[in-house]
Amino acid sequence: MNNKAQEMGTKPISKLLFEYSITTFCALLFSALYNTIDVLFVSRGIGDKAMAGVSIISPFMMLQGAFAQMIGLGAGTLISSYLGKKEYKKAGNVTLNAMVIFYSTTAVISVICLIFLNRLITLFGATNDIREYAKEYFTIIVLGNIFSTGFSSIIRAEGRMKYSLLIWLIPTGVNIVFDYIFIFVIKLGVAGVALATLMCQMTSFLMSILFFVKFSSQKFEFKNIKLNEIKDILTLGVNALLQSAGLSIIIFIINKILASEYDYTYITSFSYVSKMAQIAIVPLNAVTTALSPIISFNYSSSKYKRVKISVLYSLIYSYICSVIEMTVLFIFSKKLAMIFTSNQTIINQCNDIINILLISLLFVPAVLIISTYFQAIKNKKYAFLITTFLLITISAFLFILKSNCIWFAMPISCFITFLLSIYLYKKRLPN
Repeated sequence: MNNKAQEMGTKPISKLLFEYSITTFCALLFSALYNTIDVLFVSRGIGDKAMAGVSIISPFMMLQGAFAQMIGLGAGTLISSYLGKKEYKKAGNVTLNAMVIFYSTTAVISVICLIFLNRLITLFGATNDIREYAKEYFTIIVLGNIFSTGFSSIIRAEGRMKYSLLIWLIPTGVNIVFDYIFIFVIKLGVAGVALATLMCQMTSFLMSILFFVKFSSQKFEFKNIKLNEIKDILTLGVNALLQSAGLSIIIFIINKILASEYDYTYITSFSYVSKMAQIAIVPLNAVTTALSPIISFNYSSSKYKRVKISVLYSLIYSYICSVIEMTVLFIFSKKLAMIFTSNQTIINQCNDIINILLISLLFVPAVLIISTYFQAIKNKKYAFLITTFLLITISAFLFILKSNCIWFAMPISCFITFLLSIYLYKKRLPN
């Protein structure tokens, strides 16, 4: 019996959620800090134009991560449910089917990207002064696409939070070391950034193999591909895909608007702000990531009181973090921008963007937690509705507000989606 998994149904919720959140927080924070350091290596080691070239590829990187997250979270939800029922063979079969989906699909995507490489770079918004940077970076990233997940969501579904932390920390450390070597020692430019990312992904890939061979409590007896199981994995994970993929589409739209109406400095400014936002969202993502297996396990065991308490504590933790972050960002926005660049124009642009976007932190916690709740209890309809509504609303306001007021699209859309999320949660509270 997997005692680590079974404690999700017995341990006090406050302690369980805190322990899981802290572990996940460390992993996500380290990853976010790595991404920030990655940006610093590019901006300080190569230049702001190189940063613009790398940043326009970020929508693809996010789509790549979104697909991996969709498979991992969809499979993780099923696995948590099976572990709650002590059906270890079924849990193992879910993992194997998830691997089939991911590796076969990413192989096809990589081939397509290589064939249409130049067209895709143009589509992403590459201008003449940043095109070569984007092409060099994108080529290497695509070649390593198949290694872009370590299935940490599945590892968390087993309650193995320490290993799920290590599978973030160790590869990220590898990435930082090789960033320094490839950029400052060997001086490979943006190719060095991409190669360091590939080294990170391969390390995570090898660690996931080690876990499933040596440490997993699942029982693996793969005989054939189960289409119904694949369908469940995809439908349960589609909400995570929409969240990340939708964000990549939003970034794509913003980059296109900025590229058409401004110079590269606005694209660079938005990239720097995105990295700050990635760090700001870490505590919220840590809570929701920890919350998902707890809700799934207890809901499948009909422990509905524990489900309600989990949601309540998650909201409290998240809003405490949001208030602190809003205060810090408002006071230190310019100083944070100065970490990335000494260009005063870019610093002022970052300050203006941050002061508008931070309003969103008043509404994002509830949206994320309620969406996670519906996904964890397998209410795919409402989870899909919340995420889709948010993305459509943001996209609509981006086109309505245009370039001068473009940054207000996020807080306005988050507020409207906040109201919808609260309504749906009250409508579907567990008995």
